[in-house]
Amino acid sequence: MELSEERKIQIEQEEKYRSDVRNKIDQGHNQSNNTTVKSKKKIGCFGYLLIIIVIWIVLLIKYVNSGVNKPVQKNTNFNITPSSQSLNLGDQGYLRIPNTTDPETPIFLATDKKVFKELGKALLAKDMYGVLELAQQGTVFGVSNGTQVKVVDMDTFSRKVRIIKGVRPIDEDKVGLSGWAPVEWVTSN
Repeated sequence: MELSEERKIQIEQEEKYRSDVRNKIDQGHNQSNNTTVKSKKKIGCFGYLLIIIVIWIVLLIKYVNSGVNKPVQKNTNFNITPSSQSLNLGDQGYLRIPNTTDPETPIFLATDKKVFKELGKALLAKDMYGVLELAQQGTVFGVSNGTQVKVVDMDTFSRKVRIIKGVRPIDEDKVGLSGWAPVEWVTSN
């Protein structure tokens, strides 16, 4: 049985149409696979980058909170934080180094603000030779812990006090002298 010429042409056209459709389907399928693969790669790279950033932020927060960069606080007697019990101008009180009740502990006073800064640096550095040098120059003098004083001048972190009464006989020659001390050393009790 032989096919007519028309039928042959029709079959050829159908096969060509099917082939074209198959090719288009295959091309569309390949393009969608490529797009999916590319988007997966983009999402994968973006995801990895996002994970790395999150980990970096978490580690940074832990580092900051761990106290690695926090300054080491030394136990010194030259604290410069004003307290709510600070004495004001005209008030009488006592010179006391915090957490020390021994009257033989010396308290050093500076005769002016410039020397007060130098004295503070020397005391923080525990440079007793520097303190003695200032004393030899006559710009620093010492009294006993617990000496009675009157506030005659003040600024935020320091008080200028006049010695009213010494604790020990060695302090009696300082009565009437005035000098600057950290605000924490000038107390009401």
